[in-house]
Amino acid sequence: MSRATRAALVLLLAVSAAAPGQEPIDEVVVSGARIEQLRSEVARLDDAFNARYNELNTVRDFRIRCAEEAATGTRFRRRVCRPAFQDEAQRDHARGFVNKLNTGGSSPSAQLTISMRNEAFRENLETLTRGDAKLSGLAEERAKAQAKLDAAQRGVLGKRLPAAE
Repeated sequence: MSRATRAALVLLLAVSAAAPGQEPIDEVVVSGARIEQLRSEVARLDDAFNARYNELNTVRDFRIRCAEEAATGTRFRRRVCRPAFQDEAQRDHARGFVNKLNTGGSSPSAQLTISMRNEAFRENLETLTRGDAKLSGLAEERAKAQAKLDAAQRGVLGKRLPAAE
């Protein structure tokens, strides 16, 4: 079943479950295909921006990597992009935790390591973006595409369904 079909079914169930005495909504049209197109465009622009940034970037730890990940306890995967140093900090923390269990030693905090490097990463990202017209243009295109996606999602999700009493 497609996302659009699932969304339409959820809305149909919500409308049919309206409290007695409330007028049902005549029709709800959800354009899941349109939202999916906009998501794909944002992802495409992310890929283009990250590829160009990685071409220009000379700091190995600041290289951006993307992956599909599911949060612990869920099967819902989402795309996550982050600089290499964040993954390395998480790995170092996990290794340190295991070593601590085995030897009683200490493990470096991943969050502390990441927060200490984030400022330098942001400065590098901003400097490269300002200095390269193509990268800057991709950032602007991506921001516009994200704004369109946000507006489309607000248009669908912002419609108020009758509250169940």
